[in-house]
Amino acid sequence: MNKNTNKHTKKEKMKPEIFLQALNNGVNPSTGEVIDENKTLKESGVFMIIGDYLKNNRLDTQILSDDARKKIQSGDLFYRLRGVRMNLSNKIGWKPYTILGNEALLRLIFYKVKTLQEAKNIKHIGPKNIKFVPFFLAEINNEPLSSEEIHEILKELPDFSSSQSYSD
Repeated sequence: MNKNTNKHTKKEKMKPEIFLQALNNGVNPSTGEVIDENKTLKESGVFMIIGDYLKNNRLDTQILSDDARKKIQSGDLFYRLRGVRMNLSNKIGWKPYTILGNEALLRLIFYKVKTLQEAKNIKHIGPKNIKFVPFFLAEINNEPLSSEEIHEILKELPDFSSSQSYSD
């Protein structure tokens, strides 16, 4: 068997997260076919278990396609969230990606996150950057933070002087 023939007959390896996302969305990951409503797999509660597993391990429960990424990245909300991040970055002297990376911003929009509790389950948001999420939620929900809320968040940061103001 020559290399070219072998290359085309091998199946590409699917990442476990993509495999579980497909099942969670009712699609056979091997064939791409929608799983029939009457199938035993749907009736057994397996999809609920898969969905819980993905959520509990902070993995994406849906497939974030390239088209969805491009649409989000070209949208106004993504642009505004990047502005919030840059403003924070300039005020506290941290690199923007240490506050929240683009992948986290994408997921805040894709999953339509409205609360801090929902954000805690998002991939790329963890204990080190969750403290910044209220700034982004304020922009998403169009509900500005009060001066007191801003002060409470920023006073937790070791490098931020209490004499500085976020809104300057």
